[in-house]
Amino acid sequence: MAASIQLLHLESDPAHAERVELALAGGGLTASLRRVATRAELAAALEGPVDAVVARQGADGLQGWDAVPLVHARLDVPVVVVCGSLDDECLVQAMRAGAADCVFEEFLPRLVPVLQRELRDRAERRHHVEVEDEPRRSGGALGALLDGALDAVVTVADDFKITGWNAQAERILGWSRDEALGRDFRTLMVPQDSQLRHERAVVAYRETGDSEIFHGRREGHVLRKDGRRSRSSSP
Repeated sequence: MAASIQLLHLESDPAHAERVELALAGGGLTASLRRVATRAELAAALEGPVDAVVARQGADGLQGWDAVPLVHARLDVPVVVVCGSLDDECLVQAMRAGAADCVFEEFLPRLVPVLQRELRDRAERRHHVEVEDEPRRSGGALGALLDGALDAVVTVADDFKITGWNAQAERILGWSRDEALGRDFRTLMVPQDSQLRHERAVVAYRETGDSEIFHGRREGHVLRKDGRRSRSSSP
């Protein structure tokens, strides 16, 4: 990954913005940092080049996790939410909104490896999607096999972004492939009454790299576009 990135920072407190800048520089990450505080400033900044967003708190009660859907409606870039304390509510809200990760103020230096990981994963995800698209574009056997499957086939990357969506997924779940690719699986398809359990598993997965919810065959439900549920299983 390049040493310099275009970083958008949602922060209403100049002193905290300086702390973030020092944490990034201390970790060896050179960033062109643009600070915004309001929804209007955020929307305007998203018109320019942005590689990643760090969000803690804006003006008029705008929380870091509020920025996630605003950013993702415009750009496919990682949003890292900074929480002011070791607060489970902030963590759950951030992950539920589709944040790439959550960093607590006490551990601001962690921003550097988190941003490096997310930007690397984003580049790899885009490459993966391009590779997966090639058989369909060329009429290859793999694309025909996936689209001829009787079941919906959805593939998800380690950052929970959807990377594969076959023809049956379009028919059964309702979203087109273009609508689904790149979306966060958790916010798109996990039912609300399962989200807290799922987010706890996500936290365990990020801490240990090994959570039982992501290993072994699992039966459950996913949401369709029309709000109904479909039974699902994971290998």
